[in-house]
Amino acid sequence: MVEDFEANCIGMNIQVWHLMIDPWRRMLLNVRKMLQGGDLTAFRPRPAVCERQAIGLSILVGRGLGPARSSRILEKFHVTLVAKEPGVILEDCSGIGHKMAKVVRDALFVSPNERA
Repeated sequence: MVEDFEANCIGMNIQVWHLMIDPWRRMLLNVRKMLQGGDLTAFRPRPAVCERQAIGLSILVGRGLGPARSSRILEKFHVTLVAKEPGVILEDCSGIGHKMAKVVRDALFVSPNERA
């Protein structure tokens, strides 16, 4: 079973580590984690800053709108967040502090609205 897994990984161009000390134990632990729903989000692609909005828009819209079409839309529009209630700011959201609010504002063109 391990040999089949290794062969499949190599065939799919997925790197498999061979450690000098008991490599099969390490590989089996990795396989078990993957089969039990391991989190692979740490390996997600990170687009360049200039591409993030186009990719984000294409993900939000879904089927039929890829990054190329999204880029053409973004030449004339911004992707932005609009508050559901007047006077609400990003820092009002649970778990969002000043640093994260700045990151979101910069990425999505959210104006730093002050409370009335």
